[in-house]
Amino acid sequence: MANWRNSLGTFFEESNSGETEKTKTPFEKFISEVAIPAFTELSKEFEKYERKVTIRESASSAVIIVTDGNTEEIRYSLQERTFPD
Repeated sequence: MANWRNSLGTFFEESNSGETEKTKTPFEKFISEVAIPAFTELSKEFEKYERKVTIRESASSAVIIVTDGNTEEIRYSLQERTFPD
């Protein structure tokens, strides 16, 4: 995902303008089009060092967990929270 900066910029522009797709929110698009591909790229690098990588995705979150045996070394998550106006 070489063009992640543009994707990130587009995400914030769309969320600020109030324009959303009817099927996916800008954050849902960001999760599926930017975060998960980036986590997948990262997982390949961690696996070179014999780490187990777990990636979890939902419409409002993405998580990558890196473990060495039974020891969790890294957990990084992106989550969307919505509040009433």
